[in-house]
Amino acid sequence: MHHTLNQFNAVNCRIIAYLRRQDHWYESAWKQWGIKMKEYTNIKEFYQGKRIIWLDNLHQWSELFGKENIIIHPYEKMQLPDGLIPDFLRIIDIDYSADDWVEPPKTNRNENIGFSRDVVEILRLNRGMIINRHDNRLFDFFSEYLGDESKKAPYQSYSFLNPKQRLEILQMYEDMNRTIAREFLGRSDGKLFYEPWPDPDLSLIHISEPTRTY
Repeated sequence: MHHTLNQFNAVNCRIIAYLRRQDHWYESAWKQWGIKMKEYTNIKEFYQGKRIIWLDNLHQWSELFGKENIIIHPYEKMQLPDGLIPDFLRIIDIDYSADDWVEPPKTNRNENIGFSRDVVEILRLNRGMIINRHDNRLFDFFSEYLGDESKKAPYQSYSFLNPKQRLEILQMYEDMNRTIAREFLGRSDGKLFYEPWPDPDLSLIHISEPTRTY
């Protein structure tokens, strides 16, 4: 792709990347892909076995497209006060507020409606019916036929990780996050994400996953 783009001198490529704090990324990835992957019995195996290599990717993109063309924005509410879509459009010089936008149909594909914790666990237990991590047929079936009580309410938050697991993940990626913040955002304090770290002494109710494989 890079070789092809280099043939066109008028093309100016920029990489726009939204980075999510790793503990939140793992939870989202677990619900979307991890529960379908038979090699992981629970989310702890998932985050210990599937490493995030953002910094390596950013360095590779910098070599290909130039560091000045890499745009990094942390994906968290306090750093995206207007939301992701207005922020993205602003980067590409489109004023989100200057026009009316056609709202797409309310479908799972358009809105990415999440499921309740119980439904996510049912999906995990039925992973034998799923071909691979990109197979969404069972997800689409549940989305169409289950009632609203089985779906996650907008902005509803629930955790698959306890505070100690979150700290384990954040400590695992602390050095990488500091490097990204300094190299790509010019933040001398090395803070990539502003959300406070969890208190390891807090007791949170989270899903208790079976130890056996289904």
